[in-house]
Amino acid sequence: MVVQLVLATFNLRTETGQDGPNAWPLRRERAAAMMRVMHADVVGTQEGSRAMVGDLLEHLDGYRAMGRSRTEQDRDEQCALFYRTAMATPEEIGHFWLSEVPEVPGSISWDSSLPRMCTWVRFRLWSTSRITVYNTHLDHRGATARRQGIALIGSRLAERCRQDGVPAALVGDLNAGEDSDVVRYLRKESGLVDAFSAALDPVGATFHGFTGTRDGSPIDYIFVTPDIRVRHIDVRREQIAGGYPSDHFPVCAMLEVP
Repeated sequence: MVVQLVLATFNLRTETGQDGPNAWPLRRERAAAMMRVMHADVVGTQEGSRAMVGDLLEHLDGYRAMGRSRTEQDRDEQCALFYRTAMATPEEIGHFWLSEVPEVPGSISWDSSLPRMCTWVRFRLWSTSRITVYNTHLDHRGATARRQGIALIGSRLAERCRQDGVPAALVGDLNAGEDSDVVRYLRKESGLVDAFSAALDPVGATFHGFTGTRDGSPIDYIFVTPDIRVRHIDVRREQIAGGYPSDHFPVCAMLEVP
C-alpha cells in the first residue's frame, strides 16, 4: 500500500537576531499559520530554540515535535521535527553531530563556525508504511564543514537503509546552491533523489531575507530515497497577515511512500 505524505523543510529564523518588525514575537503566529496552511505531516525545522518550538505548538492543534539542543545549553537551536499525530507516530529518534566525533554533543570540526547536527526520526505512518526523516542545518561559513557534514549524513542514512530497508528522506537548510559541491554530491553520489526534480518551473531562491525575492538559487532542500515518489513540490512564498513567517521560504513536497 502506498501512503501519501506531505513533507516540508522550514528554517524559522532564530529568535536572537536583530530583526525589528520581523522579530520572532511579532511573527510566531505567522510561522504557525504557515505550517497550518502547508498541512504538512512532517516538518523539519531549523534555527528554532526550545522556546520557539513551544510557541509554535501552542498554535498548532494535532502536532507534536521532537528534537534537542545542538549544545548542552538547553536554550540553543534545534533541528526539531514536527509531526501530525493523526498521520505519523515516532518509533525511534537519534542525533549526531557533524564533526569528527559525531556522538559528542556540541562538537565542532573542520572549518565549521558553530556546532552543527542532524536529528532523525523513524515514523510509522497511519498504515503499515514507515519513513525515516533526517533533518539538518549545514554551516553557513565553512565549505569543508558542509562537504564533510553532508558526506557523514549520506553515509549514515545509507547504512540505516541497508539495515532496516525503511525509505528515508533528508530535509534541511544546506546553505548551498544548486551548483555547489554539497548538492552535486547529493544528486550524483548519494543515491538520493532531489525532490526539486519534480518542479515544473525554475525553483529560484529559498532564502530571501524578509524581502520576498525569488532571485537566486535554493539553499533549502528535500531529498528522498528512490523508492519514494515525489508527486509535487512547492516553495511557499506567500505572506501571511501582511508579513513573511521567516527569512526563508518553506519547501513542501507531496510524496508517495511504499
